[in-house]
Amino acid sequence: MSPMADLGELVDLLDLAVAAASGVSTPADREAAATIAAAQRRRRDYLGSAIVVAIAGGTGSGKSSLLNALAGEEIASTSPIRPHTNEPMAWAPSGDDTMWALLESMGISWIVDNSSMSSIALLDLPDIDSIVDDHRATVEELLPHIDAVIWVFDPVKYSDPTMHDDFLAPLVGYERQFLFALNKADLLEKADVLDINALDLVTEDLTKTLANDGFTDPEPFVVAADPASGPPTGIDELRDALDERLASKHAAAAKIIEDIGAAAKLLGREAGLSSGAGTGHAEQIAKSANNTAWVTRTLDGLDLGGPTTDRILADPTDRIAVAAALTERAELAAVIAAIAVACAELSAQLEAGTT
Repeated sequence: MSPMADLGELVDLLDLAVAAASGVSTPADREAAATIAAAQRRRRDYLGSAIVVAIAGGTGSGKSSLLNALAGEEIASTSPIRPHTNEPMAWAPSGDDTMWALLESMGISWIVDNSSMSSIALLDLPDIDSIVDDHRATVEELLPHIDAVIWVFDPVKYSDPTMHDDFLAPLVGYERQFLFALNKADLLEKADVLDINALDLVTEDLTKTLANDGFTDPEPFVVAADPASGPPTGIDELRDALDERLASKHAAAAKIIEDIGAAAKLLGREAGLSSGAGTGHAEQIAKSANNTAWVTRTLDGLDLGGPTTDRILADPTDRIAVAAALTERAELAAVIAAIAVACAELSAQLEAGTT
């Protein structure tokens, strides 16, 4: 299991702490912690040591070639037959069980082992303008489950209304997830139109088209993933952008760890867990239960927290109820201690870059 797989378990621990805090912490504190847990639970499928990046585009745009260029090796086959990619293919980090489970839950069964880049999982998607209707449906289903999408355009079909009107414009709300790449730049580099470089013209026109779709300051990456001669170009810049996405994801993970740790501390502080009082006080309280003043002083000294104190003062002669109140408090303390340990370990992993 990858280190960051435990981030999902950390959310589970906070849920457990909220449940254990019933009758121990105040309702307001439990509600605040539950809100944090619910917010992070909605994101748990996205938590992992790597970012998931889909490569999407129209037929012949060179998606598979771009995947191979980013990977630095031939992962996806290429073909002049269109459409070529018939089902989603993932290149996923070795040993990242959480990532592989996520991909499988997304219906991706074709997974290629990635032993060279532990920070990224790349998905080669079917063509969005494919004659096969299922391909578009597949892409639409996957979009909500990934960290970023590289939309690939070629010099011929870059303004195709199918991509812009049917896919990009309706999804402009997700623009922070999107990167745009103009592929096959080598075909335009030496071409001039009225003494103006064709590559500059196409890049400028694509930028305007994306802006008309509703995107804010789109800046397409100009790449040649599989040029007729020489190595791929523009790939390093695209990798750098993906590294920034990974850094952002790690920053988000650090914030999740911080928020969960703070919520757990709040539950513990308001429950008076710092006093160290254990279940052994139940017998002592019960023996002097008829002396209300003594019981009150004892509870104040133990700093049990308001909810627990109120429960015991309601009937200190009920030894079973007193023991139950102290036991529940001890159980909450154990969960909060586990959260503190997990937060420290995950924070250290993030700082060390081992995630």
